[in-house]
Amino acid sequence: MLRGVSDSARRGLSSWLAEGVLIVISVVLGFYVSQCGDNRADSRLKARALASLRAELEHNLAAVQPYVSFHEALANALEKTDAAAKHESGFEAYLRVRQLPEGFATDVPIVRRAAWDAAVSSGALRTSTPAFFDPAMGNPSVHLAHPAVQEMTFAEQSLVALYRKQLDALSASADR
Repeated sequence: MLRGVSDSARRGLSSWLAEGVLIVISVVLGFYVSQCGDNRADSRLKARALASLRAELEHNLAAVQPYVSFHEALANALEKTDAAAKHESGFEAYLRVRQLPEGFATDVPIVRRAAWDAAVSSGALRTSTPAFFDPAMGNPSVHLAHPAVQEMTFAEQSLVALYRKQLDALSASADR
């Protein structure tokens, strides 16, 4: 093959060639092992991020979901209430029809009349209109509160549906 090259030179050349091939193979193998380690670390990071996202979605779903039925019941009660017949302010009618569902627990304090009056009279809480406390404006106030509660219920239902959809998508992605 190589004419005019001595046997010792050929052996030296083939030794260098073998050494070069081994170096290339070891570098490629090193890159492969490094890439496998990076892929494993990325997979663990992805799993932690998805677990964190799942935990947040589950927490938010658990926080919002109980309020949907509470606000639906409140909207239905507001729709049927007649504050004028009882000579109530809109606020009194609102408190009268707002019934907490059995076993309903919340981390948000649901104030009673005395706490509300104290907050309003001290200026700690400002109401949008004094008509809410005027018995002559009871029915109009209730009629204004009704669509606000319906809108809140719609927003909560939308959030619950979105959280469930995203949790389903996360479950599907975890299965892959």
